[in-house]
Amino acid sequence: MKPRSLALGLGSLLLFVAPGFAAQPTEAWYGLYVQGAKVGYSYWRLEPTASGFHLTERTTVDLNMLGMPKRLTTYTEAELTSRAELRWFTFRLQSPDQNLDLTGRVRNHTVELDGKTLDTGGRPALLNAMVPLVLYRNPRLRSFALVDPSTLTVAPATAEDLGLDTLTVAGQRHQVRVFRIGYMGTENRLYVDAETGLLLKETSPMAMTTVLEPRDRALQLGGQRVDLLRLFSIRPEGLEGPIQRYHDLKLELQGLPDPAEVPLDLSFASQRLVERQGSRAVVEVLRPEVPVRGPDTVPESLRVYLEPTDALQVDDPEIQSLARRITQGLRDPVEKARRLLDYVYRTLEKRPSVTLPTALEVLHQGYGDCNEHSVLFAALARAAGIPTRITVGLVYQGDAYYYHAWDAVYLHGQWVFVDPVMGEFPASIGHILLKIGGIEEQTRLLPIVGVLRIRVLDAR
Repeated sequence: MKPRSLALGLGSLLLFVAPGFAAQPTEAWYGLYVQGAKVGYSYWRLEPTASGFHLTERTTVDLNMLGMPKRLTTYTEAELTSRAELRWFTFRLQSPDQNLDLTGRVRNHTVELDGKTLDTGGRPALLNAMVPLVLYRNPRLRSFALVDPSTLTVAPATAEDLGLDTLTVAGQRHQVRVFRIGYMGTENRLYVDAETGLLLKETSPMAMTTVLEPRDRALQLGGQRVDLLRLFSIRPEGLEGPIQRYHDLKLELQGLPDPAEVPLDLSFASQRLVERQGSRAVVEVLRPEVPVRGPDTVPESLRVYLEPTDALQVDDPEIQSLARRITQGLRDPVEKARRLLDYVYRTLEKRPSVTLPTALEVLHQGYGDCNEHSVLFAALARAAGIPTRITVGLVYQGDAYYYHAWDAVYLHGQWVFVDPVMGEFPASIGHILLKIGGIEEQTRLLPIVGVLRIRVLDAR
């Protein structure tokens, strides 16, 4: 996982500006902060229409990605009924690396988004920008389906009315109604003006805060951009010397979320879960080894990892042709996978990027970081007949663990970690798996970011 994923997390977790209904257009500006450092701003506008309301929300986030400045802007427009029910919406993401436009529509407890039909489980479908608005009108609402266009997902969320409190914003004291929002193992708190319905403040995971501000102040960014990747890196306790010297690490992970809310994948390939109790887990990480012999047939249960997905266009003629050309003359799946990884490593420029990557887009773009490399490699490997999965977690570099994405390939009857962005076949022992899956699974790691601690129990 990379800063782009964390930046998208800002969009996924900040339930922006939602004043109460009004007969005239209503707008508001907000400053966005991470650990007290300003990273962006948000604009919200609600306009009455003949049949309901038109909602507009724009968010801009300025970050550093490994020292490279990046600006991420998202635009959302939505049509609501007079009862604040979602009809349709458009979502646009703009960055220096990608422009993405999506359209969604709600019908019969489903959300049709970019050709996908997503079930709401019978819950009302809400966008981030709608949440405080709907809760102000209906504080007894207890559950809803949160639509996240940035990851093409719909996930259940809960709401709890915590009652009245007081809050001082910009020197003024307000009576507020406080709501607690639960979403994918995370917790947000909304502070809504009890009289006007205006959202005054929101606190979110990763020490993120949204605060109502005058327009001029909201637009003031300046200063030094925050590098989220470095900000949320984890320095382990008890590791001596370079990690490459070790063949076996036993690590204690502390600060994990409730497994019932955020199930993690802590035992897979060369990583084994030793113990799990509450927010603590002990894992053993072995240096991956590539098998030299074993069965070459793919079990029926693993053939799903040869199939195309929205991000992995395995059946596209260009991907198919390229995979055949790279692996021409090779029969051993190990040699095929090694050749494909070498191609991706040598071909793609190593550059931080802000995208929701697909294999074809990465191939044409020609650059990227860990997500782009892992997506392109996975598509090519699957096209070459090698079961492949994208994995996310942490990688050790220098003196700390950083959030990262890489791949696992099925070779001679075993899953083996490989890292195309680092050119590692197999991947180094410095990788800690947290979740198997792509962009949509990275969002599930947000409850961990800024909370996870690592202690080395044994290193051999």
